[in-house]
Amino acid sequence: MVPASGNMQVAGRQFWLGPARAAMVVTFWAGTGVIHLTIGGARVKTVRSHLSAAGLTALAATGARPAGPPPLPPAEPGAALEVDRIVSKDGAVHHTHRPADRAAGSRSTFRPAVHQGWRAPYSRA
Repeated sequence: MVPASGNMQVAGRQFWLGPARAAMVVTFWAGTGVIHLTIGGARVKTVRSHLSAAGLTALAATGARPAGPPPLPPAEPGAALEVDRIVSKDGAVHHTHRPADRAAGSRSTFRPAVHQGWRAPYSRA
């Protein structure tokens, strides 16, 4: 359950969900590649996993149940990465993109959606 602060910690990692989600029940789907957070069956956050196979075994030892299929299917090879961000009051879009180490040197594409006539495609080769 999300505490009033909106901050949760699982397996040594902090997850910010915000005070607006206080008292909501969160399910964590954890693997060695990603961690998905869902509320009421809807995915609300996906982050890169810091867990190894041993870390998953340790979670199971503390009562975690088998996860089943991920709430978000894995990306197909060559698929674009789409990121949702809010435009600031000065019209800037801020983001931090940290692909997995294994993606270093590969093409990374961001495709912002069109909102009220604004469009700024970004591609990094």
